[in-house]
Amino acid sequence: MRVFLAINLPDNIRYEMEAILEEAKQQNDYPGLKWTKPRSLHLTLHFLDEQDDDAIQKIFNICEQTAKEFKPSDVKVGEWGGFPDLNNPKIIFVSLEDSDLLINLQKSLGDKLYAQGFEIDTRQFKKHITLARNKDVREMLNLNLPSIGELEWEVKSFELMKSNLLPDGAEYEVIKSFEL
Repeated sequence: MRVFLAINLPDNIRYEMEAILEEAKQQNDYPGLKWTKPRSLHLTLHFLDEQDDDAIQKIFNICEQTAKEFKPSDVKVGEWGGFPDLNNPKIIFVSLEDSDLLINLQKSLGDKLYAQGFEIDTRQFKKHITLARNKDVREMLNLNLPSIGELEWEVKSFELMKSNLLPDGAEYEVIKSFEL
């Protein structure tokens, strides 16, 4: 099963992001841009790829232990960004402002996963929510991106997610939620 650890957005923030996505789509009619479905918006903490049932049980144990170490905390949506940049992005995202919870939770999970033999991404953690992927190689100069406004929510949990790859994109399913 293809899995990852994530923080999902609450319904009210997902609804606000859906409106922002719709406006961004209308203002940026690039055929190579594939916009994220609102129900799929999340912050990835760790992508763990294919795992068997034994590994899933280890992940459950790590997550249960880690969740006890943290308390709920507020998170704010930041600015638009792109990887590698917004002039020629492969990914368009919104950042999340600095948050001790996000940084420390991601690190704690990563340390425990690595100690149990899981492969983790060792690149610097970039707190972001992917909103679009660029399937085209052309530069996208003059992207017209709408205002994000003040979006904030209290993170109360993180989830182990299953990724189902379908022809029209991945769909995600919560396997288990871990309350902080």
